Amino acid sequence: MKLKKDVIINGEPEFIDWHKTFFLERYLKKVNPLDFKKIIEVGAYDCQESLTFTQLFPNAHITAFECNPETLDLCRQNSKKSDRITLVEKMVTDVPEDNRFYVCDVDGQSSMCFPHQPHHIEWVPSISMNEYLDDESIDLVWMDVQGAELQVLRSFDSKLKNVNTIYCEVDIKNFRYHSNSNLETVIEFLSDFNISDTLKLNENEVHIIFSRTKKSTKKVVDVDLTVCDNFLEGDQFLKLQKSMSDVDWEYRPGISVNGEGDPRIYYGFSCLLVDKQGGFNYNMNLDFHKLIDSLNQQIMKTFDFDSISRCRLDMTTYRGSESITFSPHVDLDYEDWNDLGGEHYTAIFYIDESDAPTIIYNEIIEEGYVPSKDMKLTERVRIYPEPNKLVVFKGNYIHTGMCPTTTANRILVNSNFRG
Repeated sequence: MKLKKDVIINGEPEFIDWHKTFFLERYLKKVNPLDFKKIIEVGAYDCQESLTFTQLFPNAHITAFECNPETLDLCRQNSKKSDRITLVEKMVTDVPEDNRFYVCDVDGQSSMCFPHQPHHIEWVPSISMNEYLDDESIDLVWMDVQGAELQVLRSFDSKLKNVNTIYCEVDIKNFRYHSNSNLETVIEFLSDFNISDTLKLNENEVHIIFSRTKKSTKKVVDVDLTVCDNFLEGDQFLKLQKSMSDVDWEYRPGISVNGEGDPRIYYGFSCLLVDKQGGFNYNMNLDFHKLIDSLNQQIMKTFDFDSISRCRLDMTTYRGSESITFSPHVDLDYEDWNDLGGEHYTAIFYIDESDAPTIIYNEIIEEGYVPSKDMKLTERVRIYPEPNKLVVFKGNYIHTGMCPTTTANRILVNSNFRG
């Protein structure tokens, strides 16, 4: 259920539609959810968020820890709905020999820490994360543990070094429990991490996302779908971004496919730079052509592609607050890319930040460039544009874009390569 809330995100007031995973979903616009393979959820309550995680992270397995006897039946029911959820019915603590769990009369307030409210004690099995985990990398730890944040974090011991991202709910001042966990002590304990984002939900509750800095991949083979942040060096990207003011944009009454709908709504702007079948190539007298050629050369080198088949600039612009999704398609139909020989790959490089994502579906096309009317499409991932972000995927994956509803435009370089 979504609730309207006044919150503070990274120091700025915002009015949002709040739901439990809102802030995580916002963060995922800056990273690639497909890269998340192993998720630890501590304090799963009823495993409803565990199910949500299976949607947000298509490649991840979720290990959910919950010990509250009053919610375990719901955990069992929900965790059985996905084979990518493992339920561990134990309390996570740095002192496994202390098995007391305080079940509060108020729903959602139960904790391993003594609560300053009516409660009763349950004795539950417990474990430390250091004992449970092997030495594999953990992409995300999600914690909702009601005042026991430090106890859980300390339980990782040396294996905390294997954790890449932590989502933590924490009290600014811990008035609700007998505990030394609060905003200040948690930040101090996780000093080796960067604070990526903060959300102040109310006067005493903050949600924090801690992360370790990762470098973009610079050599990729066997591409299925890959996202690289900060793909170009800073100066090179800024020159390319600035050169967009020199582009001679051409109006298109169908930005994805011809005749896709009402031309007052389904339109965009483009600039063709390369079309090998049509005999069209870069104009090296123009600076933005030279800069985009340099971009595509770097993509080919990084992904070991043989040659470029087509390249164009695309721009869609704001046309109201109503969400508009363009027609699902592939860039080149089967005959076109089969004639070119080899594997076909699509690359999308974002020039600016926008709220209009690229949607990539699970389904592929082996003939033509639009799916049949009876084909049911299922979303694989949404990738939100950020400056200097590159996404590369196999060219027969059906995909599309959306129109901005809050930002002014969405500008990208769309290139097709032969592998």
